[in-house]
Amino acid sequence: MTKADFPTGCSFSGIASMSVPVYIAECSHANIRGIMVTVYTLGITGGQFIAGLVCGAFSTVDEGWRQVKEMLEKEKQELVLELLFQEQGNFRKSDSLTKSTV
Repeated sequence: MTKADFPTGCSFSGIASMSVPVYIAECSHANIRGIMVTVYTLGITGGQFIAGLVCGAFSTVDEGWRQVKEMLEKEKQELVLELLFQEQGNFRKSDSLTKSTV
């Protein structure tokens, strides 16, 4: 599994880290362009910092790496389920809104 995660992370993370700030800069208004790119970069850096703190906290626990891996696997499963059932939930919300407004 680690062998598959590494190339995927390199390719998608590299594309996202280079193209998203350019996209934000192109789409945002000139007055807030710098703020938007800065907030995006701070969000990424803050997330990496928090991940480092969590992993550092688990480094003192016996077999803490297993607990961190279990948390990540649970997050992946929740994300997949959310993505699979997201369209169905949105359809229900929009369907109920159209019925109530008519």
